[in-house]
Amino acid sequence: MGTVHLTYTRGGQPVALKPVRREYAQSAAFRERFAREVAAARRVAGPHLVPVLDHDAEAALPWLATRYVPGVPLDEGPHTVRSRWPRSCSSWRARRGRWPRCTPRA
Repeated sequence: MGTVHLTYTRGGQPVALKPVRREYAQSAAFRERFAREVAAARRVAGPHLVPVLDHDAEAALPWLATRYVPGVPLDEGPHTVRSRWPRSCSSWRARRGRWPRCTPRA
């Protein structure tokens, strides 16, 4: 989708604001798919799903707002250098849903 921005509601709650990239926003097919996917995401809920709070698929630059979940930026996390991490770290993550304190291999 593009860059995710941390912003806040009027009540001070953190929100992840995800604007669609301009090159995708110009595509009618993308906008239709985006609207369908947001509608589907709003219908599901669960302990490991981030809820969609709002969206606008018709805006000049479509966007999606979800609850903010603090974490490591995707381009900085251990998964970006997975081959350097011991196999036990990946299996720990899969079993426990969080990153252990593992040391990368040299």
